[in-house]
Amino acid sequence: MEIRRSSIQAGGLSPRAINVLSSPISEPLFHTKHGIRHPLGLYNVSLSNLLYALKRVLTLVEDLIETRQFLDRNDKEWITELAMAQRLLLYFLTEHRDDCKGILSSFFEDERDMKENKICKRFFKKTLEYNDYIARGINRIKHHRGEISITVMFDNDHVIPGYSIEATGEDGAIEPYKEFHRSNTSANSFARDLRFHFCWIYIISEHLSEAIIEMIEVEEIEKTTEGNTRSYEIFCIAERIAKLPNLFFPDEVGIEIPQVDISVSSEAAELLIALPGKLVTEVKIPKKLMVLRTFIGDGVTKSFRLIFPPKDEQNISIYPLISDLYGDGLSNK
Repeated sequence: MEIRRSSIQAGGLSPRAINVLSSPISEPLFHTKHGIRHPLGLYNVSLSNLLYALKRVLTLVEDLIETRQFLDRNDKEWITELAMAQRLLLYFLTEHRDDCKGILSSFFEDERDMKENKICKRFFKKTLEYNDYIARGINRIKHHRGEISITVMFDNDHVIPGYSIEATGEDGAIEPYKEFHRSNTSANSFARDLRFHFCWIYIISEHLSEAIIEMIEVEEIEKTTEGNTRSYEIFCIAERIAKLPNLFFPDEVGIEIPQVDISVSSEAAELLIALPGKLVTEVKIPKKLMVLRTFIGDGVTKSFRLIFPPKDEQNISIYPLISDLYGDGLSNK
């Protein structure tokens, strides 16, 4: 899907749902009956939380690339800060799913009618794959103590930071959760992950807008104060995401790459959201990279799976490994 927003259109650069929910709604609303905010208020709060979490992760990732603080083995605070920031982003993404469901339920006196409505069903189907993906990660974190660990691939010229949600393999080794990642030796680069989630915020907004318009036949107004006042914040975040190095982990190169682009003219700022996008890597990933892998020690576990292990197990120098385990011994498998 490709979505374009302009600073001079109704709602500005903000997701379209703000403009749709700001339009005059003649249909009765039942949000108070369900104990939730007005649909526009609910979306505004949900989006504010997402933007806050995105900015927090962005700041920490940018600092990591710029300062290479991971090279200081005595500095461990950045690991906790980045892992917690990513956890918060995933939580807010899950809440956004629930908030969108709440917005739709506001148009029905009985929530069961919303669940049976064919338009709502279509919305849930279009967003199911993404929402289920996020839910798998959060459920692992909440119900199975899946900690978030940080991985950094680097050499003298490149830094590729990322994260993985941990699980325990059948052999007892701590490894990436393969229901969330591409394998049990994989991780998500922040360069792709932040683009991916930012795109889906807009994709979900588009599907939500279409559902509301079809359901209650609302006409979008030409200008909304709410969306336009948020445009500058959206612009700054999108610009920072677009400027992240187009460097991804080895197993991400062959999958669809989300695209976030900002262009500025004398008349307006334009935002392009595309998934899949036409973004390509700026440079080839070097064959020899160091891999720094962080773990949360528990005083018992001593076996941890390698991330992106070399194809030739006898030649570990292809991907030299630096493993930091805080509070435990280490035996790599």
